[in-house]
Amino acid sequence: MKNKGVYIFNLILLLFIIALKFVFIDHYANYYGIVNAIFWIISLIIFVKVVGVKRDNSVVKSNVTQVVIISILLFILLSFLSGLFFGFLKNAYSLKPMSILKNIYSLVIMIIAEEYIRGIVNNVCVKDKKPLFILTFLYIILDVILLLGPESTSSIYSIFVFTTTLGLPIVARNILSTYLTYHVSKIPGMILRLFYSTYIYIFPIFPNLGNYIDSVLGILIPYLIYFVSSGMIHKAMDRRVAPIRRNLWYINIPLVILLLFVVALVSGLFKYQIMAIGSGSMEPVIYRGDAIVFEKVTTEDEKNALEEGTVIVFKHNGVYITHRITKIEMVEGIRVYQTKGDNNEKEDAFKVENDDIVGITKTKIKYIGFPTLWIQDLFNR
Repeated sequence: MKNKGVYIFNLILLLFIIALKFVFIDHYANYYGIVNAIFWIISLIIFVKVVGVKRDNSVVKSNVTQVVIISILLFILLSFLSGLFFGFLKNAYSLKPMSILKNIYSLVIMIIAEEYIRGIVNNVCVKDKKPLFILTFLYIILDVILLLGPESTSSIYSIFVFTTTLGLPIVARNILSTYLTYHVSKIPGMILRLFYSTYIYIFPIFPNLGNYIDSVLGILIPYLIYFVSSGMIHKAMDRRVAPIRRNLWYINIPLVILLLFVVALVSGLFKYQIMAIGSGSMEPVIYRGDAIVFEKVTTEDEKNALEEGTVIVFKHNGVYITHRITKIEMVEGIRVYQTKGDNNEKEDAFKVENDDIVGITKTKIKYIGFPTLWIQDLFNR
């Protein structure tokens, strides 16, 4: 009887997805978020009232949850480090608190309700898991519909890009969530999906990794979580080893500290910022593949205090350059700087003004860029 009820809900969900796409998103775009949130709140309330929520008793729940969190932190850390060499894109969404809330409230409600319902269906359909698989398929369709815009289907190339960068990762995350719900708990999958659905509205910048690497990472992270989690699950099921119940603080705390430091340094949230060097124009002082830490200069007084011989970071034609000041002069009342790379034969063919100056180079970190530069060169061939 309960299985029949799940089949009915799957049918209702399918009709809702069709209505959401062809009625609300296409004609009432300002209201589809509210409608989506209301639908999932009502659905969750009905499921809880009729069936109830069973507590997850998996012995590896804590460990698998921490595997998901560590994977997310590593993803952020590696993404921002790679952005040093591939560059960053500025977030197109408003980062005001109310704007963030407006952008994510419907998604947060939907994902929490979906995962609770996924867990309830898993517990109800003990012998027949077909309703759970159908539910997973419908979740994938709904996620795709919410991200699918007119520009995503404007050409064969656009469809290919959408499928590889967004479609396949959506499939991977939903299948992983079903696997984790079936064997462990609804919580790990919920955390993973909440992160991937909301971080684009929260982060100020994003690494410009390109469609290929975005697609690989979108599929690789769920696979790594599956690979590690499945090992824990199989060991617990075989009872060959006792499950580890303690928190993995020795991984989490250092990783979080490193993550916060790198994100703050790369994002330029504070006085100092890090930047990768992609050319050998400053050798032997700074080599290609090194990363420099520079102190941002923002006031006219700071810029006017610059002296000849200082290695500065400035912007020219949208590109950040690190060269040394060789001459300072006044041209029609404007302070201008002549710059040159130590390894270049001639001075730069342009002059730098105060408005172009970003910062003063303070120190360098050697060698950390070589693996990433090699990958970058490989993709640019």
